[in-house]
Amino acid sequence: MLKRGFQFAPGYRLQEFLGKGQFGQVWRASAPGGAATAVKFIDLSDGQGQKEYDAIRRVKQIRHANLMPITAIWLLDAQGRVMEEAPEEAMETIDLSVPEAPGRSAIYQPELEPSWLVVAMLLGGKSLHQRLRECIGDGLTGIPPKELISYMDESAKGIDFLNMPQHDLGEGPIAIQHSDIKPANIVLIGSSAVVCDFGLARILTRNQVTATSAAGTPAYMAPEAISGKPSRTSDQYSLAVSYYHLRTGELPLNDGSLWEVLDAHRHGRLRFSRLPEAEQRVLRKATDLQWENRFENCLDFVDALREALRSEGETRPSFAPLNAANSNESADSEFAFGPTGTQVGETGQAATKKIVETSTGRSEAEMATTVLDQAEKSTRRNTGVAATLKGLGDAASPATEIVPASVPALQRLKQHPKILAGIAVALSALVLAIVLPLILGGNNSPPRTSEELLAEAVTLVDTDTQQARSLFLQVVKDNAEWKPTTRRIADLDGPVMQLIATPDGRRLVAMGDGPAPVLTDLIDGDAKQVLLQGHETLINSMATDSSGGLLLTGGFDADARVWNLLSETVATSPLVLKGHTGEVDCVAWNPSKTMAITSSFASANGIGEIGLWELSSAVSDSSGVTLIRERRIPISEKFTSLTVDGTGTWVAAATVGSDPIAPATDVVAFRMDELWNTEGSPTPIRLNAKNAARIAFLSRYGKASIAVGERGGSVAVFSLSEDKPLIDRWEPPKYGEEHQIEALRVVSIDTHDIIAAGSSDGSVLWWKFGELGKNQRRVLTDHAISCVDLSADGRWVAAGTTDGHAWLWDTQSKEPSGVIQLDTNSTSVDSIAIASAANLLIAGCDDGSIQAWDLAHLKLMAVATPSVPTFQGPAKVIVAPKLTMK
Repeated sequence: MLKRGFQFAPGYRLQEFLGKGQFGQVWRASAPGGAATAVKFIDLSDGQGQKEYDAIRRVKQIRHANLMPITAIWLLDAQGRVMEEAPEEAMETIDLSVPEAPGRSAIYQPELEPSWLVVAMLLGGKSLHQRLRECIGDGLTGIPPKELISYMDESAKGIDFLNMPQHDLGEGPIAIQHSDIKPANIVLIGSSAVVCDFGLARILTRNQVTATSAAGTPAYMAPEAISGKPSRTSDQYSLAVSYYHLRTGELPLNDGSLWEVLDAHRHGRLRFSRLPEAEQRVLRKATDLQWENRFENCLDFVDALREALRSEGETRPSFAPLNAANSNESADSEFAFGPTGTQVGETGQAATKKIVETSTGRSEAEMATTVLDQAEKSTRRNTGVAATLKGLGDAASPATEIVPASVPALQRLKQHPKILAGIAVALSALVLAIVLPLILGGNNSPPRTSEELLAEAVTLVDTDTQQARSLFLQVVKDNAEWKPTTRRIADLDGPVMQLIATPDGRRLVAMGDGPAPVLTDLIDGDAKQVLLQGHETLINSMATDSSGGLLLTGGFDADARVWNLLSETVATSPLVLKGHTGEVDCVAWNPSKTMAITSSFASANGIGEIGLWELSSAVSDSSGVTLIRERRIPISEKFTSLTVDGTGTWVAAATVGSDPIAPATDVVAFRMDELWNTEGSPTPIRLNAKNAARIAFLSRYGKASIAVGERGGSVAVFSLSEDKPLIDRWEPPKYGEEHQIEALRVVSIDTHDIIAAGSSDGSVLWWKFGELGKNQRRVLTDHAISCVDLSADGRWVAAGTTDGHAWLWDTQSKEPSGVIQLDTNSTSVDSIAIASAANLLIAGCDDGSIQAWDLAHLKLMAVATPSVPTFQGPAKVIVAPKLTMK
């Protein structure tokens, strides 16, 4: 039921899945007038969601500038239809008056139990969790204090307003506890912080509630909340833990099992050691084990934090970039610093200027003492000036060893200021005469231009990664303004749901939120785009044959169409495949012959069918396609995806049951010859993959095998020709809530299959199937991965996420490098394609834009990505550098 395009109430239509909460799913939806809104679907079928229903009813009428307002609430029945509230409750619980739809009674039927609670809220901007990751990506340890204290102040105002016993909801003034304060639940609207997600709110009577179960996020929960009895200061405790997390990039407890995390809260084993003592004292009070000993309210806590920051002189940036604080750690980092503070790779003029600026207002003796202090530290690290520079200048320059004086000798020199004054001049000359030539390179060959270096790096990126990296770093040093260029290919109406790049790299087919796919020439930028018009309503899916010359589309109008992409009359001469029982849900091609495969299902009567359509194989730029023969096989369940193995022997489908609350899923497979030759419907092989979400055939394993992405977040491989169908299952570590595989892609190389999968928890899985231990997991973001693609060699994984970013990951790199992030300036990336033949990475976005980047340039950026800090949270998240596009 919950899928893109579903209209659950008049004027409200689902656009994109955003994530999964404790009781339900969160989607972005279009509201009346085209406005975007966030909608939460809460499952009431087993009674668990009733608690959240009650909490939302309590807080929906509350209004405050720093609390996210709830704009509407609906109840849906098991078929997804809006239920009318009882008359005596209508004024209290329903914000939207739903007109009676044709053929549907709006009379309240008390015997019907609601299956879904739907809550609409404003769609906020980035969360503080996302803002933290931006800061880490910019080289900071956390959100700068001056910025963070403003967010804390605004959050405290909203929380205190909620916590105060002033909300009359029918039984006198009461206080309400949020119970799930964390960075992800504080969002920015403009530049203001707003607290959202009141789904776990609890009413406080006096000082404590009578709840009997714990609710919240374990990493931030107060000890009394863990015991099921949150207090009036429990939200303050969670806000204090959130502050430390946002300030330092780490939680104040060790990573560990859920029990270890809860135990640390229960016994007061929080560590705030990364902050100055003044802030530590404030945080220790706000997280006292005895809730009565904490601050009176959250604003008092924030005021105390502000005083602590003022006493620490936090008017300057409190966090330096990681590489500035660790100048000797990365011998090949372009951000390493030399002993005088000059950045390695600067020109002589810039370096000389920095030396002069460094000395301004200081005596010569002080200058020399500073230089000697740095030399002393260098000696203690068993490294000289040349060791700091090694590998950072021109690759052809030999490393010249400069041995500094011993530590005791340096200490004695500090005691003679007059001598130091002369030494200062000598050391400055040493830097200019010896160090700078090392930086600038020692050969006399004419320097190559940035264009020449970049061109050579492009040719080497897939064969000699280290040399390509070295050349590209030189390009960046020589041309600080270099940036990859974003090419805007097209703009469609609505989100771009699917992209297909033809094998020759020339054509791109894009499916938007409408009835007509768009055909674009990737090579000829002046070529006109072609709308493939013919379907009467939205199309569900599309696929090209192995040659890329034929396109197959299926739509809600119960028709499938075949388009000859080579023909100049492609837009006006499709072959229409008619007669389906209902809307065409999914389509595929048989690679061994020119055969289209479709599946359709009529939900009203539960009747469906598989369609086999054999077509003429002689396709050119002047000929069309004709239908040779067809066959339709009845089925009793709905297919959500179709795939055919590389030999054309098997066709497999992911199925979904009719229950909208807990639909049963499975994978079924048919032999192609049995579909053609068996009377009626042949019995399929069932894999009993009850959590199936995405499927794809393998080609190199040597058996008829299929990869299944599961709703539990794992990837399994099944055999269609063995008694024990399950060959292997990879279950990556799970952090926090359950998640599911949202995207799956398989390519075959040599003797192995490469599997890439994207999960709703923001991670990407990469599996070289057939080699023990050859699997990786990389966490990109806290937003869902909506789409993935693989390069032809299986090395590069592209991903799109529901926060509007495209990603490229080099699976041969070691964490934390090898990942780049591209901002599309859209809300979500819904489809992605690596068009290797055209040398492009292409992203389709929810705003209808199709954007592309030079793939070789992105690969160079990925292999040159410097080390970045890790985000210490429930999951270790690797944050890639954020790029500002032209």
